[in-house]
Amino acid sequence: MSCSDSEAYNHDYDLLVNKGSRAKHSRSTRNSPENIILTKTIYDPHNALSKRAQNRLLADDCDGVHAYVPYSLNKQQRWEINPTTLLRRQSFSNPEIYVVQQEVSPLSSHPTSSTVTSVRLLNDDGVMTLSSKRRKMTLDYFIKRLKEIQESEDCVENAKILYNVYTQPLLPQKKKRQSKAENKKRVKINESSLEVCSDSELSDSFQEVGNEASLESTQQENSPRIITLGDFICSENASMSAQRTNPPSKSSEGSSFEMIRPETTQLLDISKVTNASHIFEIIDVIIKGFDSFNLYEEVKQLLPFYCTLQCFDDERVSVRSRPTDRPLFVLFFETLKKQRKLRIRINTSTPYSSSATKENLFAIFRSVRGFSGIFQDLLEFIMKSDVPDMEYKTRFYAFKEFFLSSTNSELMAAASVRSNESDELIYVDSQYCPDDFEIVEMETDPFCAHCKSSLFDDLFQTVNGLWCRECIASSLLHQLRLNQFPLEIPLSAGKYSAIYLLPAILPMPVVSLIIRMSYRFLYSLDHPQSVFTRCPKCSLPHTVPEINDFDACSCIYCGCYWCYFCGWEPHWPMTCTEYREWEKKWSTQYLYEKFLLDKNEKLLRIPCCCGRDFYAPERTANGMKCPNRKCCYRYDRGMCRDPSEYYQWFWEYRAKRHQRGRRGGYEATPDVLEPMKLIRKEFAELCTLVRNERFNASKKNGFEKAASKRFSADECHSIMELRKMVLFVVENCTAWLYLHRHEEQNKLRKAVLRLFKTYTTFREQILNLGCELTVGIRDVQNSMEEVVALFRQRLENERDTNIGQLLRFQKLDIISQENNQTEYTEPNTELWRPREYIEKNDFIK
Repeated sequence: MSCSDSEAYNHDYDLLVNKGSRAKHSRSTRNSPENIILTKTIYDPHNALSKRAQNRLLADDCDGVHAYVPYSLNKQQRWEINPTTLLRRQSFSNPEIYVVQQEVSPLSSHPTSSTVTSVRLLNDDGVMTLSSKRRKMTLDYFIKRLKEIQESEDCVENAKILYNVYTQPLLPQKKKRQSKAENKKRVKINESSLEVCSDSELSDSFQEVGNEASLESTQQENSPRIITLGDFICSENASMSAQRTNPPSKSSEGSSFEMIRPETTQLLDISKVTNASHIFEIIDVIIKGFDSFNLYEEVKQLLPFYCTLQCFDDERVSVRSRPTDRPLFVLFFETLKKQRKLRIRINTSTPYSSSATKENLFAIFRSVRGFSGIFQDLLEFIMKSDVPDMEYKTRFYAFKEFFLSSTNSELMAAASVRSNESDELIYVDSQYCPDDFEIVEMETDPFCAHCKSSLFDDLFQTVNGLWCRECIASSLLHQLRLNQFPLEIPLSAGKYSAIYLLPAILPMPVVSLIIRMSYRFLYSLDHPQSVFTRCPKCSLPHTVPEINDFDACSCIYCGCYWCYFCGWEPHWPMTCTEYREWEKKWSTQYLYEKFLLDKNEKLLRIPCCCGRDFYAPERTANGMKCPNRKCCYRYDRGMCRDPSEYYQWFWEYRAKRHQRGRRGGYEATPDVLEPMKLIRKEFAELCTLVRNERFNASKKNGFEKAASKRFSADECHSIMELRKMVLFVVENCTAWLYLHRHEEQNKLRKAVLRLFKTYTTFREQILNLGCELTVGIRDVQNSMEEVVALFRQRLENERDTNIGQLLRFQKLDIISQENNQTEYTEPNTELWRPREYIEKNDFIK
């Protein structure tokens, strides 16, 4: 028998043992409400809370109750919850807590208006109860009474946390014997035939009934409908249906609530960091001269330049590597005075290696030596461990020229800040500051206050007493999997933040994940439009506080440009999905278009002896040099020949020609490729001209040299940035026009052609030094701004149209569900800002 069954047995002892002839009449003929619903809401009528404070209250579920989620008090042992236990959860940092008792009327069209019967709160004397003697009133009525009692005249009302307890009104018990004519099925009634009365009228009608028999007959005539979750929501279109049911069974007698099950919380997958290779060991050693051993002074003398020292108290110090260095490690040294031992915690982000095995680590402590020898050997051991490869295989390594600053303008890059682990730790340090609590008396009991076990001697001081390391780690991992940020870390770390003590409890990969996710949670509260990304070249994490129209940012350390949503090269005005569709076709066709093949001319793919293939037009393939810089061979009539064969007067000719296997060159049989036409001609030709102009280094250098002769250094820099911006806009806008070619886009297409023509005229005048500038820098800039404004307006109209379609389909979906019709599918929302391409598993990378 379970505990709950035994408790129920003890409570029903008199009923089970002292049965008599009148025992069945001792029960009340009125049914008590079995299903009770609990919800937590925030009451802030005067907007006293800031957005950040309100978001923190909504995310705070340390009491096990999520905001605005209904909970049944008949499950999960929630029947033990009472107003006193709810009010005890009040803290000084949170708003005041009220326990509001509400009784929902079955016939009330607005159950949240006048449904409150009592309010409980804490005062100096204890629990204070305000009751309306079972009359249903509004919450403002009780608050007004409370102000009169407290003699408060505050104009601005403070925010409050409400624990709403919804109960069903007490209904008379039905007779067990009823005729079959009374057991009718559920019928649909009209809204006009159902008279919805107010609470006062309903109470007056009950007062007119003389006794329980008349009340029972009234209940049979006006049988209420089933109360569902919709009765707790104010809706214009309420369900207008009545139900006549069969006599309820004994187990479910008096129950008319639906069983509400809250949705299960999706847990965060942290298996990648928990299973990551690392070194986490706790070792107790005996050192010589323990009585005269000064821990802080000894460590300070041996501290290397690449480490930092933190002193938490007289018995615990830590040696931490710089967050920018690899490997990342933390060493904790703790003196145990009772055991006269030194406890060393080793926590690194690197695994064991062949030169630094686990046996080598324990061999350091087998020999009884001084502290200095152990400290130096530990640092040498950590440096020998394997450093994981931090290189991320991204698109940058296949198409480097698309990300470089030579082809992307700084005019389209949003401002970004570096956010490595040191920056994240500085940002979240204030959230876990030690000023949140104060430990008045240190407990010295040798057991854990949480698990009540005396088997673990690795204890830490918390606000709730001494906790063992296993209980603290379990609590932190539980909050991490539930994605409950900021985490509750009630550790005492002296003058430092409690987050600096986490490496003594959890492995380094898990600690890094907690710091990163805490930073992203807190930063998102201050900057709602922030985006977290990583440089595809140097793999340095970046944070973009505000997104821009071009969805691109740059790295200030390596000069790389990329889209902060998908990690590819910038591709405005196309979305990430559209650009992948375009790149799939354009990368294949540009292979043929960049050579400007004549009619009926074919392309040759020539295999070189160095193992690399290169392409050349069929009519000009002879003499084409391999693009590999380490290879000097040229293609000549089916052979790959050494350049020395073309210059036979060199003295090296005879030696190279008579080398084994090189006489006459290597045979190379090229493959003939037929040109592929995947994109329409007018779009492909314009994109080809722009891309050749954009990625050709000789054309860029020639333009820059000519511009430097006409303008100053600052003006020349502005012209080069404007050139890169114009070519980028023309190429990508043309690609967008191709993807939306079935729509009417004449105005946008003419603007793009006008911009390219203006730039071409300006470029020819710059290159011709003797020609006057009829088209200036301002003309090109105005033309470019016109194109950007037109496309920006077009994208905003598309987004508004998609939002309207989504709302319309959602409304039709609600109507279809009411009429039992088939459901509508949601429209495609790819044209919105593609936040879905932010990597959700980037936390674990």
